[in-house]
Amino acid sequence: MSKTLTIQITRDSVSAGDDIHAPHTMTLRARPDDTLAVVVSRLYDRYIPRVAGSGHFWVAKTAGQTIAHSEGNANTPHFTGFAERRLEDLKKEATLAIHLTYHPASW
Repeated sequence: MSKTLTIQITRDSVSAGDDIHAPHTMTLRARPDDTLAVVVSRLYDRYIPRVAGSGHFWVAKTAGQTIAHSEGNANTPHFTGFAERRLEDLKKEATLAIHLTYHPASW
């Protein structure tokens, strides 16, 4: 069996009702040769909640570096060049951390 790395995922709440499930954390296992883009694609597809309306967006970051952003409820993130980094090249700590920041629509 191939070695896997642990990734700690956190995300912002999207509403007061969403706060009852806080903190929003999960642990993900991935292969060392996976890129950040592979991991974040899974998160945008399966982990980020859908929000009514439009104009909101999500930003994924690790170690202060932006990996991707998405607009509205799009399942397809727009990646930065940093997203092509392999996990094994980034992992310096016991656990790699990715945070998803929610930006609500402005009225």
